[in-house]
Amino acid sequence: MGIAQYVTYKRLERAKELLRESNSTVAAISAQVGVDDYNYFCKLFRKHEGCTPMQYRKQRTSD
Repeated sequence: MGIAQYVTYKRLERAKELLRESNSTVAAISAQVGVDDYNYFCKLFRKHEGCTPMQYRKQRTSD
């Protein structure tokens, strides 16, 4: 795993934590983890997790 991949991994792990534990908007979480472009964040999240951030939040909060 290269440095860029590691940074992306850590950002997404933190984003998943925030999606589960906070009521912040996805845009706010995107900014908190260092991805200023909300659309890019959603695309990146979906690529790595297989679902959108909102779908992830709904799945994890309903469990």
